[in-house]
Amino acid sequence: MQVNVKTEVGSDPRVTECLQLVRGFAETVFTHVEEITGKKLANAPKATDKLEAIIRDRIEGMVNDHVSKAVGTMVAAHPQGAAVSYTLRYPERRRHLLRMMACSFSDLVATREDGLRHAYPKILLEGFEQWTNKVLGGAYAADANQRALDALGQATTDENAESDRLVWIRLTSDAQTARTYYHVAVPLLTYFSYDFEKTRNEMQRIISAASGAAVALTAEQWSVLFYRMFMPLFRRMSLRDEQQRIDEQFGEGTAVKLARVYSEYKKWMKANRISEPKDDFNPCAPAKV
Repeated sequence: MQVNVKTEVGSDPRVTECLQLVRGFAETVFTHVEEITGKKLANAPKATDKLEAIIRDRIEGMVNDHVSKAVGTMVAAHPQGAAVSYTLRYPERRRHLLRMMACSFSDLVATREDGLRHAYPKILLEGFEQWTNKVLGGAYAADANQRALDALGQATTDENAESDRLVWIRLTSDAQTARTYYHVAVPLLTYFSYDFEKTRNEMQRIISAASGAAVALTAEQWSVLFYRMFMPLFRRMSLRDEQQRIDEQFGEGTAVKLARVYSEYKKWMKANRISEPKDDFNPCAPAKV
């Protein structure tokens, strides 16, 4: 069994080093020919570029072929009915932090033709990722990305793999994977505690800018987005044990800050005459990240 898998090998330093060696050898050969013949080879630079492109293409093709065969062998090696891991199921995915958080609302990512009241264009995901990385910071986001991969691996099963909402429910309800969700959700919500309206506007601005102004969230759409992502944490915050755990992990007083964010969210909804969104389980086609 062979599975088609594409990899990015062009940026690998070993590939770059190999191509530099080939280019250097080609240039040496052309220079030697010029010295022997006494003629300038006008097309030598183009020939060198063409040679490099051919070799790069061959390397990429060879690597992809071997990876596809390896993945196919691993899939075939699983006994019928056995679970296939998240990494093996989706070998092309790299943006695990975005994938994890987007599971909360990806059933609402659709084209307008689907007729969904709260449909979001897929390009919204680019802006959301930019905002998330800005708030978390590079090193923290990179760590969270790896944690998200591990959490998705634990939360994704053969039964729920095709439903992001079901993956999200398991991810936020399981004690172990919920820790990873907290690792991301708590810092994002804490950011709102300093100035709720300013942070909300900044989030919308970044999402809009990343889409070239194609995404302009209404207050109701933003409310649904916020509710989907953070309500699991707000619900857990009603438990004293969870408040203590969050304070221990993120610093004394964090639970109070999160409670203040929820209070500000409720006030904002009331001021904008928005009802608390309802969980709805009529998903459209999930967005693939």
